[in-house]
Amino acid sequence: MRVFVDSADQKQIGYWLQEGVVDGVTTNPSIMFKDGATDLEECAKRLAGLLGERPLSVEVTSNDRKVMIEQARTFAEHLALGRELEKMRERGILILGNGNLVHNLHKTNWELPHSAYPWAAEFDHIVKHASEQRDTEKLAAPEQWGRNLLAEAHPTLEHYAPILYCVSATDARDHVSYPYEGIEFGSVSMRTVLFQPAGAPLS
Repeated sequence: MRVFVDSADQKQIGYWLQEGVVDGVTTNPSIMFKDGATDLEECAKRLAGLLGERPLSVEVTSNDRKVMIEQARTFAEHLALGRELEKMRERGILILGNGNLVHNLHKTNWELPHSAYPWAAEFDHIVKHASEQRDTEKLAAPEQWGRNLLAEAHPTLEHYAPILYCVSATDARDHVSYPYEGIEFGSVSMRTVLFQPAGAPLS
């Protein structure tokens, strides 16, 4: 039998290596962010260096092919693809992104039907402000917004990606509005962001 530790915490991994009970490491982007990583590739390189010849498995968090491909992309790559969608908007095609700006069902609290945990409200506010400012550099680096904030708001990342496509497909002159705002059950942001071209009738 081989023993693998599911972590990206170098101190913890180093301890178990020293104890001689670990054969390798498995981890994924959510674990890496939770353990303080700000650059996934650099974190993986450090773990590989720590392990030496022992195996390291950096995994995605789904068996769905589409989700696996999405998780393999960096935030910057999502934004780059979104910029390609701007050409479709110019032809009058509606771009619709579907995902919760905060989505942590593990932290759902049925006693908070219309309230938010502080970290959920903070993440939602940062995304709102960055979207209004078209601050794609900010949106491309949510792991830098505070220790564990991204991991708390998005244990997996498929609900965060849609806003990257929508924001990067917009024009700086677009009008931004929020047909619906609110965080439910502590950990699910239902915010809806609407970008409308300048001169279009406002909804």
